[in-house]
Amino acid sequence: MAGLDDKILGLYAGGMTTRDISAHLSELYGVEIGRDTISRVTDAILEDVAAWRSRPLDSVYPIVYFDALRVKVREDRSVQNRACYLALGVTCDGEREALGIWWQDTEGAKFWLAVLNDLRRRGVGDVLIACVDGLKGFPEAIEATFPQAWVQTCIVHLIRACLRYVNCRDKRKVAAALKPIYTAANADAALSELERFDSQWGARYPGDRRRLAHQLGARHPIPRATRRAAPGGLHHQHHRGTAPPDPQGDQDPRALPRRASRHRAHLPRHHPRRQQMAPPPHLVGTPRRAEIHFGDRYPG
Repeated sequence: MAGLDDKILGLYAGGMTTRDISAHLSELYGVEIGRDTISRVTDAILEDVAAWRSRPLDSVYPIVYFDALRVKVREDRSVQNRACYLALGVTCDGEREALGIWWQDTEGAKFWLAVLNDLRRRGVGDVLIACVDGLKGFPEAIEATFPQAWVQTCIVHLIRACLRYVNCRDKRKVAAALKPIYTAANADAALSELERFDSQWGARYPGDRRRLAHQLGARHPIPRATRRAAPGGLHHQHHRGTAPPDPQGDQDPRALPRRASRHRAHLPRHHPRRQQMAPPPHLVGTPRRAEIHFGDRYPG
């Protein structure tokens, strides 16, 4: 049956066992497929997976996000809760790329050091900004592998840590009061917002304000790029193409689904049309800022 292998791989990727896949295909198509056959189909992609995990990478990534997720994995006929180490890089073209996925029982700085060494062996010579959570020992591991990298603690993790000791009824208000600090244009503006926050919430929630301002972005290495909103918003008619004609006679009056143009990210990296398309609006001007701050380290 044409396309049967793809269907088996899709079901297997969705978490179904070989027994469940066999029963599902038998009920749906009336075809009896043994579990051994299904196992051979799923094992056929192991070489592709190994090639993807060892593929060469770019020499420089302006930004790399490092994080570990707790994921339930089916292994040896049992479901286990394991740590999925993920490295997501932003290329000089502004495109996101999954650099690799690694699995361990727990998250720790020691294994993150092994992940960083693996990235260096695959060709990554420099990382300009490494965005991480507050894991103890992680910044030191990055400094040992990429000494010139600037470590930026993830704002989401910082806000979550700040709100951990805040009363439930005050969390929304405190989060709104913290936002002007990490969205400030410079250090002076951030400190000014910090003083305003301290005068409003300092008595109820005391703490180290200077350290908080430093972590929330009072010393941002790169100014934020100004986002340029598309005319009329995301769902404006401009983004949907030409409107369909009015129904005639006995035609169905319901609107036909509009076919959106293919996005740049869906095209192969070296596709000629991709080179002609403009970068996303929020990345306009960012390469120039990176050149100013990082000089020769930025190859763009």
